[in-house]
Amino acid sequence: MAQGTGISPKDMVVELSTDGSSWTNISGDANNVEPDGGERKTGGFFTFDGDTEGLTRGKREKMTIKISALYNEGGSSGRGMAASAYENNTALYARWAPKGATSGNKRFTTSAGVVKTPPYVGGEAESADPILFEFDLEVASVTEAAIP
Repeated sequence: MAQGTGISPKDMVVELSTDGSSWTNISGDANNVEPDGGERKTGGFFTFDGDTEGLTRGKREKMTIKISALYNEGGSSGRGMAASAYENNTALYARWAPKGATSGNKRFTTSAGVVKTPPYVGGEAESADPILFEFDLEVASVTEAAIP
């Protein structure tokens, strides 16, 4: 097999939604999307006849999507949307397309999620670095589909 060239996330498109149908592109601010969790539960059993364990498959656990971005003010910014969902205990959806939002590329979309961590910011007086924020979006599932 020939060596692969890989895909860089440099063109990733990241979007948030409050209703799962109308999306706000936060790619100009976002700099990291990190899915975690979603492990499938398994069980096992041994029988008297056989040397290896039999396995059973169970349900998948929830996932956490950590999103990091530049801090901006305003309700339509990523931070504004995350803060509103957190403070008002309302749903937030996320989706991201690693190669960009071009037809045929893969896109990952969450189910309705709960903003679990407060998206508040801090900083050091001596720093000239931009202020970043991050939040954890807890979701039941993520689906993968080609962009139409």
